[in-house]
Amino acid sequence: MAMVYNRRRVQRFPTVLHLFACPKAGNLVRILNELRERFWPFLQNCLRREEMRWETAITIPLLVVGVSAFGEMDDFAPEHTVLEIQALLKAYSDSAPLHYQLGNLYMKQKRFKQAVREYETAVTLAPSVAQAHAVLGYAYSKLMCFAEARKCYEQTLAIDTNQPIAHYNLGRIYAQRGNLGLAANSQREAIRLAPNFVEAHYELGLVELKRNRLAVAEPAFRRAVELRPLLGKAYYNLGKIHTRLGANDQAKNAFQRFREISKQQEALEQREALASINPDVPQVLLHLATTYVHQGKLLQAVDKYNQIIRLSPDLADAHAELGFVLTRLKKYKDAEAAYQRASQLKPDTPQILSGLGLVYLRQSRYTKAKSYFQQALRLDKTLVDAHHNLGLIYAGEGKPEAAIKSFEQALEIYPEAVHTYYGMGNAYAQLRQTEKAIEAYRRTLELQSDHDKALYELARLYVKGNIHLSDALNLAQRAAVLRPMHAKYHALLAGIYFLNEEYETAETELLSAIHLDPDNPTYQENLATLQQSK
Repeated sequence: MAMVYNRRRVQRFPTVLHLFACPKAGNLVRILNELRERFWPFLQNCLRREEMRWETAITIPLLVVGVSAFGEMDDFAPEHTVLEIQALLKAYSDSAPLHYQLGNLYMKQKRFKQAVREYETAVTLAPSVAQAHAVLGYAYSKLMCFAEARKCYEQTLAIDTNQPIAHYNLGRIYAQRGNLGLAANSQREAIRLAPNFVEAHYELGLVELKRNRLAVAEPAFRRAVELRPLLGKAYYNLGKIHTRLGANDQAKNAFQRFREISKQQEALEQREALASINPDVPQVLLHLATTYVHQGKLLQAVDKYNQIIRLSPDLADAHAELGFVLTRLKKYKDAEAAYQRASQLKPDTPQILSGLGLVYLRQSRYTKAKSYFQQALRLDKTLVDAHHNLGLIYAGEGKPEAAIKSFEQALEIYPEAVHTYYGMGNAYAQLRQTEKAIEAYRRTLELQSDHDKALYELARLYVKGNIHLSDALNLAQRAAVLRPMHAKYHALLAGIYFLNEEYETAETELLSAIHLDPDNPTYQENLATLQQSK
């Protein structure tokens, strides 16, 4: 795994040179001249200010480099910007932001020695900017100069300890040098600062695996694949761990998942190669975009769908699939627009209507969502998702009986719908039909053993009924391992340990819950009760 470099993508703006070459550039040039006259003194000051916000300083809309108001140019060559910044540096050689930006461009061009030179100058001019030291460390690491890189990361953290990527990269250097204890501590600190930092979880797993601490390595790899389900190498290492532990079935499943992901990656590479040969064939690009979606590469998929739509504006499938991806990205306004355009091109298409329903459901616009799901089902009664989502709406409206009916209709069509069984369990729990709720949650876990919500709800029902407490403990522990940042999972564990009179462990779990949710009054009350019982 490469070290992580925390820099923003270099913005590619139209330059003055480009604007003069444009046939319609007359008005733009006039605007540029006006902007230059009005803002140039401010920009001159920006070039020299170390104390200003660093991200602003390195992306200021320099009129000579480009003006952000005119948007990006996809065909803009970074070398042009290099030449322009070099020209600016002749007049502003003491501008740390300009040296930093030039270093960024060299990094993009893989000219690492030149990048080091510019970053070193930036660090000299702005020694108190943590990010300047961090990128210098990254540039040194690309040159395999790890001793120098380590010093840069240590200096970064001396200035600002809240830099998860610096902790991560420093941890990798410690691991390369065999300092596994320091490496593990660095990765843990990176995770503390950024709990969803996939690479840090994976690297922590690697370090602990080298230390033969399998019980610590296993949850680190598992958390990595939870955050990034297509991280094949994490599954491979999970397979190695389960093999060492003698858990042959789990090892087999992990290695199988690794092979599946490897095959998917090969298929993706083939489709990318085909698209590079046929960049103007919408159907080829559509296959590639769909592959991106299946592999969770949603931003790449959006870019590809937009490219397809530029080539073929009336291709309804591209608009519909774009709407689906934008919904997953929680860009609901854009998703609605994409689906509406698809519906105009292909009216009365049930999948498109159901997609619109989901957009409105995600925004809690239940009346409109229900209308679209019902329209979709009038056209096609076999849409599992539409039945399932109607069930969610009915449950949200406090109509558990209607919700159960919709869930049952979904399960008649697709009996292995995991989330539908979970929804049914919740609906039965609303009706206080505990046995049926338990049955639904158990079925959920039969289909997906790592469904953390079902693990939690089933454990909670066991505790509430004072039944199967040993099973409840196991279920709650599994949920907390899967989602360590969920306070209520630790609180449930605390309650089970309390019932078992394991007060010290109960207090530890309850303190974890309070740390994650300090404003929860129930946790504070339970802690007081627990401490009185000790």
